[in-house]
Amino acid sequence: MLDRRCLTQEEAGKLRPTPLDEDDCISLQVLLQIVLDCQPRDVQVCGRDQPPMVIYSDASFEEGVLRLGWVLVCPGTTYQPRGGTCVVPQEVIASWIPRKQQIYPGEAVVALVLPALLPALLADRDILWFVDNESAASTLVRCASSQCDVHEIAQYSHYMLHMLRSRVWYEWIDSDSNPSDGLSRAGLEDEWTQSQNWSLQSYSFPPGLSRGEFLRSLRI
Repeated sequence: MLDRRCLTQEEAGKLRPTPLDEDDCISLQVLLQIVLDCQPRDVQVCGRDQPPMVIYSDASFEEGVLRLGWVLVCPGTTYQPRGGTCVVPQEVIASWIPRKQQIYPGEAVVALVLPALLPALLADRDILWFVDNESAASTLVRCASSQCDVHEIAQYSHYMLHMLRSRVWYEWIDSDSNPSDGLSRAGLEDEWTQSQNWSLQSYSFPPGLSRGEFLRSLRI
């Protein structure tokens, strides 16, 4: 599943084998590293389950600025909801395929940013993750995209979550129902967000997550 990109290209109608291009080779090398780093994972099948973490995430791309927002809640517990936001640096955006709108990779990259920023909160958890961009949600579910930069984001996100022993279920959510919408647009200045009594924090974008950097971190 982690390298459906190559298989999907063959399924699309290329009946005869074709040489792998550079992006295909990188994708397969990432998959190899994932296999080499895999560890057994214990899954609880009886007793009381730990409550799942619920994550809502969003991104906005306005006037060339890509801002991310997210909210973490844990229903049925005393956990205080946490809201966060950060701006994606221009050098990270420049490492992606050029597009008029970078909202698609922006919505997907939140799944890369949170494991890097909050590993202790996500480790050993079942997570229900709501994404309000259908393309990004589909990519994260399948861990595959025909666009090589977003494909790599999804692959590395799954790798990081696996190393944290997290299990994630992704779902699409509409913007009007997404509590992280304001954080992605106005950051901590969003009035509705300020009224929610959440723990709020603005973060710097974590280092090492531009396209070339996270591939190098896997020793590729």
